[in-house]
Amino acid sequence: MIWGQLALICAIKDSGENIGVIESYRRAWRKILSYWWVTFLTTSIVLGGSFLFVVPGIIFSVWFSMAVYILVAEDIKGMDALMKSREYVRGRWLSVFWRFLFLSLLAMIFLLPLSLISEFIPFGSFVELVFSLFFAPLSATYLFLIYSNLKSVKGDFVFEPAKIKKWSFILTAIIGLLIVPATILTLIVFTSMDSAREKARDARRQSDIMQIQMALELYQMDNNSYPSSLDELSSSGIYSSTIIDSKTKKHYQYKVLKEGSDYEICAEMETKEKKCLTPWD
Repeated sequence: MIWGQLALICAIKDSGENIGVIESYRRAWRKILSYWWVTFLTTSIVLGGSFLFVVPGIIFSVWFSMAVYILVAEDIKGMDALMKSREYVRGRWLSVFWRFLFLSLLAMIFLLPLSLISEFIPFGSFVELVFSLFFAPLSATYLFLIYSNLKSVKGDFVFEPAKIKKWSFILTAIIGLLIVPATILTLIVFTSMDSAREKARDARRQSDIMQIQMALELYQMDNNSYPSSLDELSSSGIYSSTIIDSKTKKHYQYKVLKEGSDYEICAEMETKEKKCLTPWD
């Protein structure tokens, strides 16, 4: 996929030479690792900026949006490509942002309805794929034209990225990289805690219905039948503990069978399993 994206940009850049598909892929091959590195740096910095109250992430995404095109067109790599993209966008951030927003809205206007319609028409997925194949070169050309325009407006200038600026963005990228494992770890911890709480509540339910079962047997010994409801059991003075699920705040499920000579007491576990007890358990 990366190779194809790069080949497309090379074809657009060198369109005046009328290079073919094979030559586009050949030229793109030499830049695959550099492309991956530039994309990795951009994504990490934008993630780090988004962690810092979101707005910096939006600013960074526009600043460094031209880095890939600078890599292909000017053979500037790594953080230098990002810094030069920032120089091109400097003073024109809003105009670049609105152009990106226009492209995003255009994609949403066509892709969202198309994805919905494709569910109900024959070969809908094929139609969606054809549109995507059409939209990919269109968006790549559109973005390359933005880059070309920024470059022509900026003109020739001496580019010497300050090391202090680069290190500040590298620090932001490190924050962005730490967010992913930190988020995963947090999710694991909270999931484990939730699972432990669920098991504890289920153990409490199991204990509750076992105590209720013992109270029901005592009630039967005194009255030669089981109570018609758990409220009746509580009011009898034999059982004073809980007859209500601590989470749902509802009574445990109880029903009398065989004209008061049999019963079933059940609890709905959080695993969606129903645990039931009878006089024979």
